[in-house]
Amino acid sequence: MPDDSIAIVARPRVADVARLAGVSAATVSRILNGSEMFADATRIRVQEAARQLGFQPDPAARSLRRGQGDSIALLVGDIEQGVYAGLTRHMQAALEDMGLDLLVYDLAHQEARLRRFLERAPARRLRGIVLATTDTLPEDCIGLLRGLMAQQVKVIALRQRLDQHGIASVIQDEHSAAKLATAALLRKGRMPIAFLGRISGSLMGAERCEGYRDALREAGHAVDSALIWDASYRYRAGFTATAEALQRGLAFSAILAASDELALGAIAALQDAGRSVPGDVAVIGFGDADWAAYQRPSLTSLSEHPAELSGIVRGILEGKATGLLHEVKRHLVERQSG
Repeated sequence: MPDDSIAIVARPRVADVARLAGVSAATVSRILNGSEMFADATRIRVQEAARQLGFQPDPAARSLRRGQGDSIALLVGDIEQGVYAGLTRHMQAALEDMGLDLLVYDLAHQEARLRRFLERAPARRLRGIVLATTDTLPEDCIGLLRGLMAQQVKVIALRQRLDQHGIASVIQDEHSAAKLATAALLRKGRMPIAFLGRISGSLMGAERCEGYRDALREAGHAVDSALIWDASYRYRAGFTATAEALQRGLAFSAILAASDELALGAIAALQDAGRSVPGDVAVIGFGDADWAAYQRPSLTSLSEHPAELSGIVRGILEGKATGLLHEVKRHLVERQSG
């Protein structure tokens, strides 16, 4: 009578590969983990034995042995901001090439979320953490990051400088970029110029605002605090801040917005009020979003470089990018609105 029971086939083990290849289990483990200390013939024999048996390394077991897994956590300041979508896409591609997985965690500008994640990070056996936020960090969170580094977790700050704390940092030149944009508006005779962006609690926003201030001062113009509008990086915030400025009767002929979302909201408010862009008011954004070239008027913006930033992060993880501070230059992408 035929046996209708289901046969349970044991998963091939390192010992099985070692037996078939005629080497030790330690040799199999080292070769399959990328060691190059063995002869080509031995390496090929082990790889062929693993292929024949259908052997796949157990990531969980490997993680337990070395105390780390194959995942990098990307902690983003606000997942709704468009710049983080492009960054995540390029970061995942860069890490996949290294055989690593990407975990994305939205901080939503909340210190409590960051603190909770960092406190629980050791249990996650992460290979590394990429902290992509411009929010000012509390001292205890910096201490937690340094504690993770002491446990051999690679920590990289993206979009803000933490190199003074011994943390590798990858930044873009926010101050210089804002000066560049403001100076371009001044050359076109645009004055007064308003600044629209998140300043309170945002190191990046504060740097951009200071670049705007410095460009005005260097051109011999006074800085009018009434034309500096502190607003979150949201379409609605850009619309509201600009609409309120118009209702108050403030005079300005240009807006430097600290994000493309803010710029688009500002343009909507201007057009609703019967102001033409760029005829009455020129507008420049930050981030060069995918849609910036296709709205009308097309949006002048300061460039964003997610592929280059992700490449530097990969270099740091691989040990090829040395030093604690890496900077990427922005340039002005001129279109119709500016």
